[in-house]
This record gives sequence, C-alpha cells and structure tokens, in this order.
Amino acid sequence: MMNGLTLKQQYLEENYETLTSLDKKEEHTVFLVKNRNDGKIYVKKYISPEAAEGYEKLKKLRNRNIVQVYEAAGNEERGTVIEEFINGMTLEECLQEGGLFKEARVCWIIAEICNGLFEVHNQRIVHRDIKPENIMITGDSVVKVIDFGIARAAKAGRNRDTEILGTAGYAAPEQFGYMQTDARADIYALGVLMNKLLTGALPVEHLYEAHPMNAVIRRCIEIDAKNRFQTIQELKRAVEMLSREVVTPQNQITVYEYKKVKSESSGCVIKGVPGFRTGVLWKNVVATMGYLFLIFCTIVWMSKYTSSVEVFLLGGLSVFLYAWASNLLAFNVGYWDRKLYPVRLLPKQVMLVVRIGLWFLLFALGMGLEYYIEYEFL
Repeated sequence: MMNGLTLKQQYLEENYETLTSLDKKEEHTVFLVKNRNDGKIYVKKYISPEAAEGYEKLKKLRNRNIVQVYEAAGNEERGTVIEEFINGMTLEECLQEGGLFKEARVCWIIAEICNGLFEVHNQRIVHRDIKPENIMITGDSVVKVIDFGIARAAKAGRNRDTEILGTAGYAAPEQFGYMQTDARADIYALGVLMNKLLTGALPVEHLYEAHPMNAVIRRCIEIDAKNRFQTIQELKRAVEMLSREVVTPQNQITVYEYKKVKSESSGCVIKGVPGFRTGVLWKNVVATMGYLFLIFCTIVWMSKYTSSVEVFLLGGLSVFLYAWASNLLAFNVGYWDRKLYPVRLLPKQVMLVVRIGLWFLLFALGMGLEYYIEYEFL
C-alpha cells in the first residue's frame, strides 16, 4: 500500500487518465476518465468506504437499467469506483428543459426503474436516494439508475439505520432513524418521483390528483412501510396496469411506438374486460365472437336442465363454472391478479401458472357437477 491507497486503488489511479470533472461541487469527486489500455471513456467516483462495499456487489449485476460498475476498491478513508459513462440526461434536466411528463411516460419510466431495482434488491441493497438527479435517460431511450453513494445492505439484527442519509422530500421516514430501511424505502421515493414528474412538486406541496395514478402515488408514500407496495415487483405490476389504461398516441416514447399504437388502438376499450382492455380492433373482434359463442352454448347447455327449478339452478352453476368463471379468471378479468393480496406479490410467470391452474380447477368442478346432475336427476 502506497500513500494510504490499497494496491487496487493505486492500479485504478495509474490506469485511468482524468479528463475533466463532472460535478459542480467545490471538492470534486466525480471525473470523466480514459482507460490508458483500451482508450475507452469511463466515470471515476470517490465514495465513502461503506459505499465501496455495496459497489462490490453491484459489479456482479448486468442490467440495462442500472449503471454498470466495472471496478471498486476502498481503504479506511475512501473508496474508488469505475463505472460506465452514460450519454444522456437526468430526469431533473428533462424537467427543466421539457417540462412536466405525461402519465404514460411516467409509467414507462417507473417500470424501467423497477426492472433495475429488482436486481439491486435481490442483492439486499437499498438505493436510498432515488430522485430525478439520480435517474438518467440515454440517447437511445434507456432508463438507468445511477449514484449508489448512500446505498446500504440490509443487515439482520438491526432495528434501524446507523446513519441518517437521504434527500429531504424523497427519503422515507424510516431513513431518519425510526427503523432499518429496506426495499420499501425505495418504493416511497418512487412515489415522490412520480409526483414530481407529473406536477413539478413534492407530494407535501402538491399531490397529483388524477385517478388512478393518484392511488398508486398515495400507496407508495404511506408513512407506515407496511401500507406501501411491499415489493418492487408489485409496484411494477401496478404501473404496467396503469400504462394500459393511460397510453394514447400522444404519450408515446418513440415514433415507432406512436405509429404502432395509432394503427392498432382503433377498437373499443372496456376496462377490465378481456378482449376489450387495449382497444386493439382484432382483439375486439375475436373477443366478441368468443362471447357470442359462449352465450349460444350456454343457452343450448341449459336447455336440458328445465325439468325442475333445482336442476336448473344446479345446471346453471355447472355451466357458469366450466364455461364462464374458468375462462374469465384465466384471461384475468378485471386484472384480479393485481388486486388480491397476497396473489399480487407473485412474479408474473408464477401468476400465469396460477391462472392456468384455476382454469383447470374450475373447469373440473363444473364438469363434475354436471356429471352429478345427469347421474342423480336426469
């Protein structure tokens, strides 16, 4: 070790040529650097020794929505990090130059952030400083979470954070020493971020009022962490559901998406009804034919249950189970899988298996009841 630096830190200092400072602080800690071996451009940061531990874990991640960390080293005084150089703008810069965001764009941004934070939270790391300045959008429209300078790993046996850190307005109440922070602290900050992008203000100054986005923001910023979305996947599914309701051609991110929605979204929209939720014309046609077919079949099937009121009611229940309930649940009528607790906590792939399983169960119950009726009454 020379001059107080570890061998790894010394290597980083020698192999990365400093080009310019990127921050506006008096004591510069972020620099644009060039690797002397391959000539590529990177960002070098000086961070706290505690943060260096978190960056070591981040080196393992390969996620398009998280800034890529290439090197991390530290001693007792400070840490050094080498990460990718991102050519783009922060959300704060976007707000200043372009004004407020549309709901559809906010849903897209939050869903992308959730993609990245899912990987981070799986490493038991909490970012703790989600805000417009720490989210970037690249030139090719990729959302990236940056600056893990005050991130921390959740530790067993701790009932509160040892350091009170975070940006006022975005930091969850538990970051001020009430309890140990976990993933729900980032969810709180994302709620504040949504409100900021939509109104230009913090929720305490002006809360976004339009429903249903208002309900999602309110749930994110609940004071009691137990009342918020409990996982980043749950929040992502909520904004994905919202995005299907608020997307219009004027809110699209790219010209390609604008043309795609404009050509496809020419049908009828009925919220929560399979086949009519997206406004895609061909889906409307297929769904209409399917519902008419089920109605016709229901009439035919029910015609054999007219011998008595008891038989008619049992037969109606049988047909409802195997023809209607099974299919509507399988096709997620009313987005039920995103509203029921604890089902809404399940990953998307697991939820698909659950829906298929429910279809099979209800279909089997309905058919079993039909066989019982035919054996006992007909």
